Amino acid sequence: MKKSLLTAIAFALLTPGLAMGQATTYTVNATLDVDDGTCDVTHCSLREALNAANGNAGTDTVAFNVPGQPPYEIFLASELPEVTDPAVIDGSTQPGFDLDAIVVLDGTNAGTGADGLHISAGNSTVRYLVIGL
Repeated sequence: MKKSLLTAIAFALLTPGLAMGQATTYTVNATLDVDDGTCDVTHCSLREALNAANGNAGTDTVAFNVPGQPPYEIFLASELPEVTDPAVIDGSTQPGFDLDAIVVLDGTNAGTGADGLHISAGNSTVRYLVIGL
């Protein structure tokens, strides 16, 4: 039994991505700023995607596939969760992207002094998002 456990640990340490966690893409498909605790194909807000990415070790991607017409505005009800694990938050993944940022974070209702997007994780990237009041 000890040998099996040691073999499993050695395999996990020598297998790229397994010990560190598999990089995952979480796709935002809703502009409503809610969090029911799940980021799935039925509903995934930016808040839910960031929480899911924070909970998964490794550099995850937050992509966008929001239905409707641009601009795709996300009106924040409160400060978003701090990004504490490396992530790529990529507005260019939104269908219809054409070198103009079409995903908009609006922090008007996020609260006085709230950060719209707070990243403490190194090796993170944010591209093609409009972040405004």
